[in-house]
Amino acid sequence: MKISKMCKKITCGIIFILVVIFSFIYVHKNHIEQKIIPLLHENNIEFNQLSFDILPTPKLQLEEVKLQLNTSKFHFKNIIISTSISSLLLNKKIQLEEIYLQQGEIKNPNFNEVDIVIKPTALYLKDLLGLIKKNSNMKTINNDYLIELKATDQQNNRVKLKTYSTLQPDKIKMKSLDLTIETPQAVFNHLNKLNLKAEKGAIIYSKVNHNINVNFNSIQINHVNFNQIEGNINKDHLQINGDFVIDKNNIKFNYTPINNIISHQNSTLQITANYLDTDKWLSVLELPVILTGKSNLNADLLLKNNIIQQGNVNFNITMGNLKGLNILNIISQGLPINYPQDISQNLDSPFNQLTAKLDWNRESLNISQLLMSNTYFYLKGAGKIQLHNMQCLFKINLYSNDEKYQDITLPITFFDDCYYPKYKVEINKSLRKQIKNLLKEKLQQKQNDTAPIK
Repeated sequence: MKISKMCKKITCGIIFILVVIFSFIYVHKNHIEQKIIPLLHENNIEFNQLSFDILPTPKLQLEEVKLQLNTSKFHFKNIIISTSISSLLLNKKIQLEEIYLQQGEIKNPNFNEVDIVIKPTALYLKDLLGLIKKNSNMKTINNDYLIELKATDQQNNRVKLKTYSTLQPDKIKMKSLDLTIETPQAVFNHLNKLNLKAEKGAIIYSKVNHNINVNFNSIQINHVNFNQIEGNINKDHLQINGDFVIDKNNIKFNYTPINNIISHQNSTLQITANYLDTDKWLSVLELPVILTGKSNLNADLLLKNNIIQQGNVNFNITMGNLKGLNILNIISQGLPINYPQDISQNLDSPFNQLTAKLDWNRESLNISQLLMSNTYFYLKGAGKIQLHNMQCLFKINLYSNDEKYQDITLPITFFDDCYYPKYKVEINKSLRKQIKNLLKEKLQQKQNDTAPIK
């Protein structure tokens, strides 16, 4: 009997505590609604319904939310603001754990299928209410946020963003940034995805001259590491200009819509770059890394829906290597020349300078005015790469810098897989005659040198 009475007392005590807790939460619910609803209406934020759920976690939910910030319009099917029961019971200030904006649409810039998750480290409801107010000061919520975003633009490009950032007036300080843009069709060759990761930096926006300054201590582009990036982006009417330094590689670009078409369906992109690390940028573009050295280039590209349709590039590479091919060995096969053993056994071909002009469309890349030179040889030629299967065909004329063989041209054809090209020395009648005459001269010279002196 005593045990039964004790159980009843415990049960009654638990029920009383639960009633107090839920009453307290209910009071908070009414307080929150009384605070937030007028603020939403005052700032022209439209919504169809506001609800407050307690279990499994307390959350405030807004349905069919519409708002406008400057010239941008936003529409979200749901906005869910989550907190915790402990925060409601133990804190005078209600700390927010997560803000989830679902199934959104943005106008100017245009994005749809927008999902945003914001996880603040120390954001309270009163700060969020203060941010909603017009002319609010963002310094009042100068805290860290984990922000994840997914969206699709007008060209069906998928954008994914994850960043750990601190939001400040006209500035975003980032501890980390992970951005992926995936296009429905390849932008160039087979490349349809750009992944950019950065650490410890900031993006600063100037309202006066519409300038964006970017600065990060380290950056990774398509899994290729660079030490630092610093640059500026300027928008002048419809034109966008940029000037960046990445690992002492200087890159400038100009993006211009054709005929001032605001939709940017047709546009041009001019790029000027100096001191590029050739092997790194070939890796970024997912092209065969067959060259090293420092590159200078000028590119003029035509884009449709931001996809490269055609273009031309003039480039100059200095103090580099042609990877996986020893041209001196090829020369030795056609001409009786013995090069130093350490050079002839090298797997690569060092060069002092390599220049060429590239013209491409979406099917092929044409290389003309190709010139490569080093201490022992130089070559001239042209070729073509089929981009869909990376098959190459190059016609090259090879020349030795040795005075004895300067008049001899060694024609070579490179073909098959661009990653592992095959080659054939084209020994035609003209070349046979040149080599035959050369051997006769050498034999005659040898006979003259060994003839007895009278």
